[in-house]
Amino acid sequence: MNNKNLVITLIVILSIFIIILTGGLILLLTNGNQLNFKFNFKSNTKLLDKYENNYKEVSKIYLNLYSTDIEIKESKNEKILVEYYGNKDKKVKIEYENNTIKVDEDNYDISCIGFCNYNKKVVVYVPNNYTGEYEFKLKSGDIKSDIDLSNNKLNIEAVSGDIALSKVGSSKITTTSGDIEIIELYKNTTIKTTSGDIKMDKLDINNNSFITTVSGDIEIDNNISNCYIDTDTISGDQKIKNSNRKSDIVLKVKTVSGDINVY
Repeated sequence: MNNKNLVITLIVILSIFIIILTGGLILLLTNGNQLNFKFNFKSNTKLLDKYENNYKEVSKIYLNLYSTDIEIKESKNEKILVEYYGNKDKKVKIEYENNTIKVDEDNYDISCIGFCNYNKKVVVYVPNNYTGEYEFKLKSGDIKSDIDLSNNKLNIEAVSGDIALSKVGSSKITTTSGDIEIIELYKNTTIKTTSGDIKMDKLDINNNSFITTVSGDIEIDNNISNCYIDTDTISGDQKIKNSNRKSDIVLKVKTVSGDINVY
């Protein structure tokens, strides 16, 4: 290595070190003694808290999470059970008030320096006849449901993470980065993502609906809705079938960069 290349290499290394040091100082100034300096690698989770109640006493399930996966599963009885798992000692309590089960990580301490991976998960068990509302606010993490949510109102706001749902009814799903996959969607929906693909196996809406992405493909394999499909893409191909121009129901499908396929 000649002197010129050596100097360039040293400058790059020094620049990276300065960036890391500056970031650490900023965290130190903004978070004080809440910083975690451990090298925290992924480890097995343990049950930190749980709450159970009869589904008739619960009208809403509210989850406001930072870096936590969400799973919705079928309950084997008439109870709703919410379990909170983590590999970090700090405990976020599950609360119940005004007929709402709540898990709120708004003040959760996630500041750290090093390789941090706080492995956390919330699992919600609900019976199939539950008709309450779900509201999820997720800054980072995946959402997965393998049960029928077509009789529930669903509101999801996510920043980063994939969303995979089985059956969905009236819903509003907004995400910044991540793919959205839904097996069956009924009634009406508003789906917006900035970067990610949107895929559905079956669509049957009875009210105006909106599906948009800035960068990503939109694919609906089986649209059985009696609706007019209004599409718009700047950079991408379009293939549309089963669109009724005389229908009062409009499905607006838009992407800036990506293909639109509705069959």
